[in-house]
Amino acid sequence: MNSAAADAQSKPIAKKRWFHFGRKYLQSALPRYTLAIRPGLLEDGTFGIYALPGKNPTVEYQIEAQHRSIEEAMEVALEYLNAGGERFAGTKVDVSTTRDALWRRLGQTEEFHREALKADIKRSWPTLNEIKWKTALFGRVSTSPYTIAVLGLMVFWKAWSVTIPAEGVPILSEFLGGKIFGRPEAAFWLPFALLFAAAYRHVSARLQCLANARMREHVLALALEHKWTRERFLTTIVAIIEESGYGWAMQAMRFAFERSRTVPMSDAQVALTLQEVERTPEVLRAARMRMVAAEYEIRIHALLYMEAESTFRSWCVLIPPLMFLMETSQTEERLTTLEKKGRRELCELPLKWLPGCEMPLALRWITPVLQVPHVALMVWALLWASQLAGLSGVWRYLHPLTAMPAVLAGPIWNIRMAFRRGIPAGMTLKGACGDPPIIRGL
Repeated sequence: MNSAAADAQSKPIAKKRWFHFGRKYLQSALPRYTLAIRPGLLEDGTFGIYALPGKNPTVEYQIEAQHRSIEEAMEVALEYLNAGGERFAGTKVDVSTTRDALWRRLGQTEEFHREALKADIKRSWPTLNEIKWKTALFGRVSTSPYTIAVLGLMVFWKAWSVTIPAEGVPILSEFLGGKIFGRPEAAFWLPFALLFAAAYRHVSARLQCLANARMREHVLALALEHKWTRERFLTTIVAIIEESGYGWAMQAMRFAFERSRTVPMSDAQVALTLQEVERTPEVLRAARMRMVAAEYEIRIHALLYMEAESTFRSWCVLIPPLMFLMETSQTEERLTTLEKKGRRELCELPLKWLPGCEMPLALRWITPVLQVPHVALMVWALLWASQLAGLSGVWRYLHPLTAMPAVLAGPIWNIRMAFRRGIPAGMTLKGACGDPPIIRGL
C-alpha cells in the first residue's frame, strides 16, 4: 500500500524534473539579444523598442512601437530587460536618435501602387458563384496528395471499380471510354497521381509566393513612401470592394475598420507604461486602441526586415502582405494576456517568440513529429499499390519510388515553415499567421 502511494507521488516529481530539464536546455540554447531604442520606421516622431541579434546586426525585431519620447520608451524597455533575463546580452539599452534606411524607394506614383493593390484584392476575393465553388472544390480534392492517398486506400479496401463513360467526360472518354477502372488500374496509376498532385500544389505555392513578394513591395511603398495609415488602407480596400461588386465582403471590412480606429496617444499610454495597471474595461479599451496603432507599425517593420534575413527568397514569401498588414491578432493576444495575467506576462510574450527562443525551438521539434502520420499514410498507400499493380522484378520496387518526391515535398515545406522561412520572425505564430491562419502548410 505504501509502495503504491510512493510510486504515485514519484510520477509527478519525475514529470516535473523532465519539464525543468527541458526548459533549462532550451534556455541554455537561447541566442543573446541587445535591446535598443530607435526612431519609428514611419517617421512620425515616435520611438520603438527593438531586439537586435548578436549574430546578425543588420536584422532587428520590433517588440514595441509608438512611444512619444525616448524617456517613455526607456521606461518600458527596462521592464523588458527585467522580464527577459538571460535573453539579453547586457543590462543596458542602446539608444539612438537616427536609423539606417533599409527601404529603397521605388519611385513609382501612388496611383501605380493603388492599381496593384486593386489587382491583388480582386485575386484574393473571388466572386461567389456556383461554378467557381464547384471548380475550387474539385481542384482542392484532386490536387491534394493526402486525399488521393485516402481514396486509393478506400479503392483497395472496398475493391471499387468504375466504367469510364464512352462520351461526356473530356479527354478520358476519348482515350479510355468503355474501360473498367478497378483495383489494379488504381494501384498502377496511384504513384503518378500523387506525383502530379504534389508537383501542381508545389508550383502553385511558389507562384503565389512570387505574387506575395511583388505585393510586399507595393504595400511597403504605400506605407513608407506615400505615408498611408492603416485607416487609409482599410478605406481603400472597402472602396475597391464596392467598385468590384464584392458586397458580401464589405460588411466585414467595415467592421474591421470600426474596430481599429485609434485614439490619441495620451488616452492610452497609462496601460503600457505602469508596472501594474488596474485592468478596468476603460483602461483595456484604451490599451487596445493604442496596440492597434502600434501593431500596424510593427507589421510594416516585420515586412520590411524580412529582406534582411539570410533565408529570405522572393519565391518563399508565404505571407499575403495585405492580409498580414490588416491583421490585429497580435493586439488581441496581447490584450488577453494583459487582462488575464498582467503587465509582466505581457512583456514576456514577444520575448518568447524571438528567433531561437523557447517557442520557435519547441515548434521546430514538434513539427517534424506532426508530419509522421501524413508520410505514413502515403507510404501505406504506395506499398499496398505495389502489391496490387501486378508488376514484377525491379519494377515492383521502382513503382512506389516514383512518388517519393510527393511523399517528402509536403513535410519538407511544413518543416521550413516551422523554421519561419517566408514568415516574418519576432512575432508569435498567431500574430504572424492570424486567427484563423492566413497561410497553411502543403
